[in-house]
Amino acid sequence: MARTRDPSIDARILAAAIDIYAAEGWAAFTFESVARCAAVGKPGVYRRFASREELLTAALTELSWPAADDHGSLRDDLEHWSAAMMRWWSTPAGAAFLRWQTDLRFVPALTSGYPAVMGSRLDSVNGILHRAVERGELSSDDDHTPLLEMVSGAVLTRVLAAPWSRPSAATSQAYAADVVTRAVLAEGLPPGRPITRSRVRRGLR
Repeated sequence: MARTRDPSIDARILAAAIDIYAAEGWAAFTFESVARCAAVGKPGVYRRFASREELLTAALTELSWPAADDHGSLRDDLEHWSAAMMRWWSTPAGAAFLRWQTDLRFVPALTSGYPAVMGSRLDSVNGILHRAVERGELSSDDDHTPLLEMVSGAVLTRVLAAPWSRPSAATSQAYAADVVTRAVLAEGLPPGRPITRSRVRRGLR
């Protein structure tokens, strides 16, 4: 009779994969180190994953990610999402994700996992702008990529400039509000609510 697979082992392996990768990077990311961190036998890891790349992709795909929820307007959607991202980048999950984005340039085998890791996340972020088009806040004819990039780029840069810091909810919300205002002004838009037009459309890739 086949033995039932323990789902708690799956969760421990994926959590350990994130912890090892965030703290030590790709060079130290081995089945042995993950098994040790997860307190499971190496065969348990080998039975579930064919390669390090497959394990890391699975772990990153399962990571929680700040949802780009509907808060009623483009400006509010951007502020809430970017504040949540600012806090998330400062977590071990955010650190692992940042390492992966860097390693994509140097470890070609990792690129095959990009659609699985990023597909739904990009859809969520781009949903901010799709909703704005539906509300009539944004033009449906123009490119909206720069606005998202200005906001997300500023937030990530702030986190990287002070890697020892863990921003509070109040701090991240205030910074996000300032960033969104500046991004809106840089796009030549009125700073108040609602934003009525933009030169942005396509979204992040």
